[in-house]
Amino acid sequence: MKLGGWIVMITTMIIILSFIGVNTSLSPLVSNLGINITDAELQKVDIESSSLWERLFSESAIEIFGVEFDTGGILIALLGGTIIIGFLAKGYDVSLILLPIVIFFLSIFVSSFASIISYINDFHNWWMTSMVVIIFGALMVGFVMSGIDYFGGR
Repeated sequence: MKLGGWIVMITTMIIILSFIGVNTSLSPLVSNLGINITDAELQKVDIESSSLWERLFSESAIEIFGVEFDTGGILIALLGGTIIIGFLAKGYDVSLILLPIVIFFLSIFVSSFASIISYINDFHNWWMTSMVVIIFGALMVGFVMSGIDYFGGR
């Protein structure tokens, strides 16, 4: 399986685990997006009143030549500039752009694995911990092997 398939599969599994109430590393991100989940039940989704929305679009970030720009405007301008540069410069290595994204998802996976193991240890059943380690260990090995294949050029 390719690296993108592994990233989608692992991220979807972590999102499902966070939706059913397991405290994963995506829980703060989900709460910053304005999604409230309590007792494995979706309570409210309000992105426009979330803390992330407030930080991006409601607070003035910088003043240039007497004009105030919010963080969202700066991010949109940077994204547009990146797309224009991408059309003009075709000789760069895509791996340099993808490596931070892969490292981000790997860190989410490892921290979610650690939080799920600590959650399972509360039940005091060694076989449950062993099952989770086997499942997540196999996923980790597949993800790392896929990353080696991708960045190795195969």
